Amino acid sequence: MHFNASGIPDGFATKSVGSVFFPVFVQAGVTATILVLSWFSFRARPELDPARPADSARRHRRFSVRAVISLLLLAGCVDVSILAGAWPIWHADQNLSPVLVLLPLLTGLAIVVGVALRTGQGGSRLPAADGGAPEEENTGVVRRDDDQYWRGAGSLYVNRDDPSLFVQKRFGFGWTLNFGNPRALLLLALIVGLPLALPLIFR
Repeated sequence: MHFNASGIPDGFATKSVGSVFFPVFVQAGVTATILVLSWFSFRARPELDPARPADSARRHRRFSVRAVISLLLLAGCVDVSILAGAWPIWHADQNLSPVLVLLPLLTGLAIVVGVALRTGQGGSRLPAADGGAPEEENTGVVRRDDDQYWRGAGSLYVNRDDPSLFVQKRFGFGWTLNFGNPRALLLLALIVGLPLALPLIFR
């Protein structure tokens, strides 16, 4: 429970299975959450450009693959950081520096930010197919980006008629929940409630 100035433990307490393996449970929860989010994000409805549907579909596929890979790398980096933070549980005489604990997490976040800046939302910054595909014929389809579905300055998507669970953010990078879908509210409750419930379950 406590280490003296020389790094030697001088305070002790009985540990339960839950307290000892709590970092492992957190790792499993974080990994499962990111895997679920990656799956739903990959399956999310693409926002295609009505004037260039084929080219924007290709860009969206490349964007989705890169985004999911970056999320999986982030999950691995988070797990490594949790492992480093929990190291003293298994090796009481070895304390890792905060830099080593945070470095994997910061690396994962840097990867996600780098992918976001390079690809843009929906692959908007990716080059066109074949170095510049000719303009496609306008399909006459209107983009589903109506102000009535976006609340809170365009940050919350609420559309009960849209069956999609995830949709691309109107601004920024990534996806957001369709808060008009009951499944989205259930998923949000699980994401928020599970971390809060773990300390009560394994105390």
